[in-house]
Amino acid sequence: MTAYARLMLDANRYGDLRVVTGDGALGAEEFSSYCRMIAAVGMWDLPGTCWDQLAVGGLLVPL
Repeated sequence: MTAYARLMLDANRYGDLRVVTGDGALGAEEFSSYCRMIAAVGMWDLPGTCWDQLAVGGLLVPL
């Protein structure tokens, strides 16, 4: 799924976005802090790591 996302992002000139495969509950601390995050879960399901890795003043968008 992430390989397809990367392919489509590149094809549409969004090469500056990072696609990460992993356990969403752990986040991706090695790339944090994030100024923008999109979460494909309900807000009540977001683990604390998401909030911890969001930059001060960052935007978290639930889908």
